[in-house]
Amino acid sequence: MRAQALRVGLLALLGAALLAVALVTVGGRWFGATERAVMHFQSSVWGLQVGAPVVLRGVQVGRVVAIGLAPAGAQGLSLPVTAEFDAALLRELLRAPAGAGMGGTDSAPARAPGPAVQALVERGLVARLALQSLLTGLLYVDLDLTGTAVASTGVTGELPRIPTQPTRLQTLQSQLEGLDLAQIGRDLAAVTASLREMLAAPQARQALGRAAEAAQALQQLARALQAEATPLARSAQAT
Repeated sequence: MRAQALRVGLLALLGAALLAVALVTVGGRWFGATERAVMHFQSSVWGLQVGAPVVLRGVQVGRVVAIGLAPAGAQGLSLPVTAEFDAALLRELLRAPAGAGMGGTDSAPARAPGPAVQALVERGLVARLALQSLLTGLLYVDLDLTGTAVASTGVTGELPRIPTQPTRLQTLQSQLEGLDLAQIGRDLAAVTASLREMLAAPQARQALGRAAEAAQALQQLARALQAEATPLARSAQAT
């Protein structure tokens, strides 16, 4: 009987210890208010996982909770990513003036407690995909406040929608994909052929020969001037 009670007590202590560790790891977020929003990306989200951090200028303000597919629209296939945010951190941003650190100059009064994501979207909140590590290839969501509201904001279902923007690398990739490399190659070949024809013409050969003769004459003149410079300098000194 005593051994059974001892085992029950040990299990209770182990459970309490695991609960304490979980509370410390989560950081008390189970008891904090959260908000959710959705971001629709047009590019591939390969490397983005559920639980990936959502960061605003280096500070983690949330995490990814769902990644899905949406029907193709006017801009092509859409990849909705749902994120859960720490509402307290977002409200801290709303207490600051709207122009502080966001590229603006006008100040805005503090808002009453409520959904903060849509208010930040109105101030220019945008989302981009960023690389966590070159070794792992994992992605995270990088948020920024531009100070100017971006088009295509709104509400998707019951969740606010955060506008998305491509990264500089994605923009460069799309520009390279739009280049007609075949036409560029044909143009270069035509220019090379034209240069060959010009150089093969008799007039071009004569011009090159005259240029060589002129260069040789300049060299002879420079040598003559150098030879005469020393006597002239001595005469000037004697005078």
